[in-house]
Amino acid sequence: MPTPTVDNFKNIADEFYEKWNFPYCVGSIDGKHIRLRCPKNSGIVDAKYRFIMINVGGYVKDSDVGILCNTNFHQRLESGTLKLPIERKLGNSGISAPYVFVGDEAFPLRNYLMRPFPRNQAQETNKSYYNYRLSRARMTVECAFGIASSKFRILLKAIETKVENADQVMSQEIKK
Repeated sequence: MPTPTVDNFKNIADEFYEKWNFPYCVGSIDGKHIRLRCPKNSGIVDAKYRFIMINVGGYVKDSDVGILCNTNFHQRLESGTLKLPIERKLGNSGISAPYVFVGDEAFPLRNYLMRPFPRNQAQETNKSYYNYRLSRARMTVECAFGIASSKFRILLKAIETKVENADQVMSQEIKK
């Protein structure tokens, strides 16, 4: 998959704001375990449930964060070589905010990655409201994995093949 450009990220952020009322979100991130011996498939989707980046690899014993940390995507985010749009003022507030990805509570909070407040802190109205908005934006990745599993039923069961043959098996399934 091609790496999104700054303009692609701006369009994605506009769609997240229009559809899910979460500003400057350039993608929703999570992992999906596909039972193929041990690999894990992680992905990032846009506001319309379309995958914009995927990572194939990892093992069940690894957490989503552990897998993320071993990807080129993460290394490029950390080093600043994955170009996101520059931060902008948030509405009429005068506060500048960066463009970000959204993830669940398993992911670390970073300048480029937002996560919900922990449940014990989310009793305050503003934090609860933020968690609600983030959850709406983040659900796109959950839905995208559900849509993919529904369309490609092979993802719902263990794939009996060697890891080396998995690409060919998946290519044949997609062509059906």
